Amino acid sequence: RTVLSAHSRESSNIHGRTAKILRRLMRVTYPRADAVVAVSNAVKQDLVSTFGIPDAHVRTIYNGIDLAQAHAGVREALSPSMEQLFQRPVIVTAGALRDPKGHWHLIRSFSRARELRPEANLRLVVLGQGRLGAYLAQLAREHGLRTWAAWEPDAGAPLSESDVAFLGFQSNPFVFFARSAVFAFPSLWEGFEDHVPEALQIGRAHV
Repeated sequence: RTVLSAHSRESSNIHGRTAKILRRLMRVTYPRADAVVAVSNAVKQDLVSTFGIPDAHVRTIYNGIDLAQAHAGVREALSPSMEQLFQRPVIVTAGALRDPKGHWHLIRSFSRARELRPEANLRLVVLGQGRLGAYLAQLAREHGLRTWAAWEPDAGAPLSESDVAFLGFQSNPFVFFARSAVFAFPSLWEGFEDHVPEALQIGRAHV
């Protein structure tokens, strides 16, 4: 038996020169599977309305959260350098540094927030890695934000003095969620973003 799993709105993901071919392949191959599992009702509806997959052929099964792992992660200690980040109010976000996540909107909004409330001395912490990393770090600097990036630790402001800290992939995001004042979610489209319910479960930051 063959079960396909759909994790995102493919109508948004598929673009470029091969888009027509990929869309046709999906219309032909997906109905041949014994079942298709979508991670949210929105993903299911996208498959049905855009690609013509029969409604009865698609089942929604939401991503689960390991609550024990989340609460254990909160209790882990941070290195002294990471702990220093939270001496200022932190806005945290997590996700691969790629187009669907819309990090550039968050950076611009964060810059504006600092202009409007300079006394708050806010800091933005970004968890994740991806092909847009260098672009996002440069964008932050163009907005006058002192920036530290894990992939160029000696090129920007020291981590402790940064306004924006790109920390790269972190296996335990929960410890960062728990110490932050706000969890920001700038995605342009998602299937089911695990970090939103995870941050809500931690319950210590506004989401």
